[in-house]
Amino acid sequence: DRDASGLIMFARTPEAHRYYSGLFETREVEKHYLVVAEGKVAEKRGEIDKPLKERGSGRVSVAFDGKASVTRYEVLERHKTATILDVSIATGRRHQIRAHLYSIGNPVLGDKLYGEAAKQAKYPRLMLHAWRLRFNDMHTGKPVRLEADPPRDFMGVLKVI
Repeated sequence: DRDASGLIMFARTPEAHRYYSGLFETREVEKHYLVVAEGKVAEKRGEIDKPLKERGSGRVSVAFDGKASVTRYEVLERHKTATILDVSIATGRRHQIRAHLYSIGNPVLGDKLYGEAAKQAKYPRLMLHAWRLRFNDMHTGKPVRLEADPPRDFMGVLKVI
């Protein structure tokens, strides 16, 4: 998601691009996001298995005729007004995390597209951070784990929720 912070993967050669693109396509890359969601997420762990469909407005919404989409989450911390989540996605749909969390009543903080604009305006940006990636190395086949710490503005929001 363009508005998220965190890890971005680039390939330096066409061979690497093919290999790593293939891993993403076959869902062999484990992707975790650090998310601050509005309100208190009820369950300690959960799975949101709802099909998503792109709308002409730039938004994505749950729709019976949408593409299969699965988002899993685990509560890391509960605060008075928000919940910090470790979110992983089995599928990689556009705005998947944002649309799924909105669908359960817990939009991502700072999300002016899916959240209530007046509430979201007080946050500096979307509180969605591409946190961890796990995959097998192209040359050795050994597991690789990448992790990016959240930026300062993200950490600042954690202090006031």
